[in-house]
Amino acid sequence: MAAKVWNYVELFCEAILCKILFVAQSHSYTVKKLFISAHKIIGIQETITSFASMNTLKMLAAISGALAVILGAFGAHGLKPFLDSYQTDIYNKAVLYHFIHTLAILIALHSNNSLSTKSSIAFYVGILLFSGSLYLLATAHLTNIPKSILGPITPLGGLCFIAGWLLLAVGYYKAEN
Repeated sequence: MAAKVWNYVELFCEAILCKILFVAQSHSYTVKKLFISAHKIIGIQETITSFASMNTLKMLAAISGALAVILGAFGAHGLKPFLDSYQTDIYNKAVLYHFIHTLAILIALHSNNSLSTKSSIAFYVGILLFSGSLYLLATAHLTNIPKSILGPITPLGGLCFIAGWLLLAVGYYKAEN
């Protein structure tokens, strides 16, 4: 019974990740069609791994960590005079989640379970959507980006984070059974 539940969790998380990847790629019909076709034929794991090797994913995680440090320092020093306390809180939350999920990517990539690549991709997309939208939301008054565009993006990133953690859990469960 437990194995069946974990399989449903995995399928649910894959569906969330696929849907968000499809939405992100919706500007290019060809890329969207490629993702859909590949998922139907060989599954999301092979589709994702064909786009990035494990070493590439680890290198991107290291770059993501450096970028989190740079953006954190820029927010603390360069943007300080331009952000009020609410905007600073939003910016700091973006940096915090960026750091946490960069570390989660490294943990996932070193875990050697069957779903580590999927969970890493979910975390990458989550950082881009969640933290990215919060960075832009905190500085929207400086960039003139409408807040109404950014608001709906943040929860999609949160869903990716949840999917990443659940996929990691399912991978650990499968490794033990």
